[in-house]
Amino acid sequence: MLNDEKLSREFAREASSIYLVKLSSPAKAIPALETALLLDPTDKELRSALATGQRVAGRLPEARAALADLINDFGRRRSPERAALHVELARISQAEGKLDEAMAEMESASKMDVSNASIQKELAEMARAAGQFDKAERTYRALLLVVRRTPPGDDENAVGQSEVLFELHKLAASRAPAGDGAENAQAKELLESAIEASVTSDAEVRRLRRSLIVHNEGELLLKVLEKRLATNPEAKSQARLLSDMAETLDLQLGRPNEALDALIRAIGAMPSQIDLHDRARELAKRTNQTKRFVDAVDAVVDRLRRKDDPPLIAGLLMRAGEALEQDANDLKGAANLYRRVEILGEQLAEAFYAQARVAAALGDHAEQARTLDKMFELAGTDVEPTPAQVDALYRLAEIFLVSDARRKQGFELLERAFAAEPRWAQAGRLLKVAAANAPGDDKVLAMYERVARNGGDTELLLDFLERRAALATATAQQIKEAVDVAIDQGQEQRAEA
Repeated sequence: MLNDEKLSREFAREASSIYLVKLSSPAKAIPALETALLLDPTDKELRSALATGQRVAGRLPEARAALADLINDFGRRRSPERAALHVELARISQAEGKLDEAMAEMESASKMDVSNASIQKELAEMARAAGQFDKAERTYRALLLVVRRTPPGDDENAVGQSEVLFELHKLAASRAPAGDGAENAQAKELLESAIEASVTSDAEVRRLRRSLIVHNEGELLLKVLEKRLATNPEAKSQARLLSDMAETLDLQLGRPNEALDALIRAIGAMPSQIDLHDRARELAKRTNQTKRFVDAVDAVVDRLRRKDDPPLIAGLLMRAGEALEQDANDLKGAANLYRRVEILGEQLAEAFYAQARVAAALGDHAEQARTLDKMFELAGTDVEPTPAQVDALYRLAEIFLVSDARRKQGFELLERAFAAEPRWAQAGRLLKVAAANAPGDDKVLAMYERVARNGGDTELLLDFLERRAALATATAQQIKEAVDVAIDQGQEQRAEA
């Protein structure tokens, strides 16, 4: 019994940790935290996390009461751990509109953890929001001493001196009357210092960036990014700076054409960073510049000549072909790019299928027949296929299973592939898609059950059981099994569904 209780406590703690740390969703952690505290009511870390979750969920009186109890446990001791509780109380007061009370709590926290830059920053922001500009300035200046004394390093989420200097600039600028040379000079000097501090590292640029976004300073952010880019950092850094420039130009300044320019430059710096291609493609489609995007990718491909580049080149050409085919309706242009992938000898299954698809749309039956024949040549007809043929069988199965016209063929290919080499995870992923597309197919469900029960993937098993239980032919025992497995996995909502 004791072992079961300990195991339950650890499961609840792990579930709450996922919501708190990985998902940053403290409110969603409340049920898991309450379960854990039923088993261990004295755990201060869990009690504190529950209070945070309650605050985020808007359950302010409960959160306040929980924090008061935790603070009482400290007695007269003043420590960084207690400071964190006062920060939470400050946030509750702020949510209730009690700014003076919020600042008093935050001030208490700052005195207990004097080197905590985040607390001082939050206190300064509260003072400014309350209209207490002198207090805000004093707090920011004290914060500046802290971050200079203890530099935050590469942690871009930490407080840095560039953003503090910029906030001091904004305060100086707001109180500088027209024609007041001294105040204007101070505001200008603070801004210049903020920019100079920001371009010393990528992390510091990101810190200033968040302040500039909050203050809607798009043009200034663009200037900072360009200034950092002029220092000629490494390629990965260049790509990120150009990506940030594109986001600023598009979302803040409403200049999508220039944003596309920046993304194309970013792709040139880091051709293998696929998210840049995806963003550039979406922006090109939105601005009717797909051909320009594809031409830019083609130029990048021409530069890639190293031995390990063919797989990357094939992937880029396939994506560019899809952009022409799907976004610009340029089927002949897409077919040319797919043909180049075939010539490279990479991603052959995907290239042949794409060519067959385009040929069908163009009415080119001879080309359609050629590429479909090539696909089946890849898979071969041997009783014992080679490793390369097994790879091709799995790839072709994946392609065909999402096609209504070729789903049956795809399933037969998957059966051949699995019989030759049981790849449990890969087969399970493909069968999950097949079962979703053909929920009543007995052959698919039979193979899905075999793989789900023997592959060691509990989530896959639950997905199979749910799909089987949803059928009109499901028995009471089958429905019960789905519910029991869902409960065992801590998926109460899925059990209720």
